[in-house]
Amino acid sequence: MVTYSKRISVSDKTITSDVSEINDNEPVDILIKKLENIFGSWISTKERLVRIASYILKCN
Repeated sequence: MVTYSKRISVSDKTITSDVSEINDNEPVDILIKKLENIFGSWISTKERLVRIASYILKCN
């Protein structure tokens, strides 16, 4: 059995959000915005989430 280990490093970014900007947004939009602040653009975030999910499924 081969095991893979990859460390996901998150740089020290401060997440700030303008409350007036997110009051009318859906919770999903807020989550996507926070993920973009942490991981970068939505496309790269989606790719990372897919890789993480496939890794988790392989481990189970």
